[in-house]
Amino acid sequence: INSANIWVFSLLLLGDLAIGMAAGLIFQNLLSRISTENRGKIFGVGDFFAFLGSVIGPLLGGIAWDLISPQFPFIISIFVELSLIPLYLAAVYLLLPHMAESYESKKNKLI
Repeated sequence: INSANIWVFSLLLLGDLAIGMAAGLIFQNLLSRISTENRGKIFGVGDFFAFLGSVIGPLLGGIAWDLISPQFPFIISIFVELSLIPLYLAAVYLLLPHMAESYESKKNKLI
């Protein structure tokens, strides 16, 4: 975040933190609704890609820092985060058939 004003920086940082925390909580809520026989597989695949990113990200970021410029890893991270949006939507679409419960079933029970 490139800002000379500390208040603008603080507001942008708080907004970024709120979005990041909310996204994690929403995704965990979605994963908790998966049926128990598929839950282990889904958690395993999710953790595999998270750990893979934890290994590959710093390596590629360091290479980009050394070979291109110190700002380039941060520019790459913007595009990586934007490219994850369609992947999250695809993951939700693929997970929907394996849900043990849904909001629609609760709504119908209340009426």
